[in-house]
Amino acid sequence: MFRRSGWQPTTMMRCLLLGLLGAAAATYNETLALRDLYVSQATMCDAKTLEHWTCGDACANVSLASPRVVVNASSDALALVARTADGCLLAFRGSATPLNYLEDATFFPASPYPACEGCAVHSGFHDTWRSVAPAVAAEIADLGCARLEILGHSLGGAMAALAAYELAATIDVARVSTYGQPRVGNAAWAAAFAALELDYARVVLYKDAVPHLPMDDMFWEGWTHAMPEIYYDATAPGAYRACDDAADARCSYGWSLVETLLHTCDHCSYLGMNPCECATRPPNCAEPR
Repeated sequence: MFRRSGWQPTTMMRCLLLGLLGAAAATYNETLALRDLYVSQATMCDAKTLEHWTCGDACANVSLASPRVVVNASSDALALVARTADGCLLAFRGSATPLNYLEDATFFPASPYPACEGCAVHSGFHDTWRSVAPAVAAEIADLGCARLEILGHSLGGAMAALAAYELAATIDVARVSTYGQPRVGNAAWAAAFAALELDYARVVLYKDAVPHLPMDDMFWEGWTHAMPEIYYDATAPGAYRACDDAADARCSYGWSLVETLLHTCDHCSYLGMNPCECATRPPNCAEPR
């Protein structure tokens, strides 16, 4: 079994900086993570089911009020905005349609943030987020949200990170949690995200391949992750480790992309749950580690 034992010096210096800037104050809560995964399951259901919050166990295990569903037909993006006991929740659906997969593969760098010098982000993820951003902002305003939790799995995780980066200027973003999130931007963007000092946790399960994409140096942009990463090496809840360095081989960076592509079931097996299917389904990976 091959695990990376080192990295290029320029990458090391960049990632050490991100580790120092990263959200060391983030307070990962596994109980909330399980709730997030129920919500992620729910977002894989159709819009009418979501609006009535009738998606079986996934909806029964999460108490939300006034759910609003935002769908953009041109991008097939879906977002859920709802009230919680102490604020509001914004959740984004992961990849569910051929158009979503095309957006995942549109990894050309874009620079939509002029004030962020040197920043580049994944154009497909950014365009998908922006396709629902105005309607999401309208629903947040209509619900009178003063405090917002943002979450998502897979493509939804990338959209959650971009949404948090933009919405933090106008609302109290209390918590950002992503699961199986791909790389969203380059080192400059990741540092700018970290400088917001949000309560952010990027959860990765074992050999999930998606967090390894786009590849580090695709288009020479130095794609990387904002930190910290919460890394599990088993499908069930329990033992995990937190890494503040994007090149820490003790977490997901220790696996090569080739190795992760041979273990694709992890992407739909977080904390003993399957966030890739509507309502409650068993995880795709059932074997113990």
